[in-house]
Amino acid sequence: MRLFIAICLDEHKDYFLNLQSGLGPDLAKTKAFHLTLKFIGETDDYKEIAERLKQVRFRPFSLKLKGIGFFPNERVRRVVWVGVEDNPELMKLQEQVEDAVGRTNGLPFRPHVTLARARQQAGEINVAAKEKTVEVRDFRLIRSTLTPEGPIYHDLAEFIPFEE
Repeated sequence: MRLFIAICLDEHKDYFLNLQSGLGPDLAKTKAFHLTLKFIGETDDYKEIAERLKQVRFRPFSLKLKGIGFFPNERVRRVVWVGVEDNPELMKLQEQVEDAVGRTNGLPFRPHVTLARARQQAGEINVAAKEKTVEVRDFRLIRSTLTPEGPIYHDLAEFIPFEE
C-alpha cells in the first residue's frame, strides 16, 4: 500500500476551496487538504510504522498558512500550493517523524499544502493567499489509493500530543 504521514487540514476546506476558485480549469484541484510530513511510498509494514510513530512527542501548536508557490518552480508550474511560515515546532515534529520511520530520499522538507496539479504547464494563475492560522492537534498515517478521478485517502492511525 502507498503511505504517507501528514497533518490533516480538511477542517479548513472552505479556505482552500476559496483559493482554488481562482485557479484555471486546466488544473486538477485537490479534494482533500493536508501538509505532508513524510512520504513513505509502497510498503506493507504499516503496523510497524504506526508503532514507531507512537514514539513521536509533540505539543499542539499553530501554523500560519501564507503565500502561493509552485513546483518545480515559478516558470514551470506543475503543482500549485499554499506555503507555511517558518515554524520551529513544525520542523521539530517533521524531524521526529523522519527519525521514527527513517530518512529515505534526502530531499529537504518544504512545508506546503497542495491546491492543484497540472498535467502540462499551468497557465496564468492570479491567486493570492490570505494568511490563515491553523491549529495542529494531531498527525496521521494515511493510505493513498490512486484512481483516475484522483487519490483516495484512508486514515490508518492518528497520533495526538502527549500530556504531562
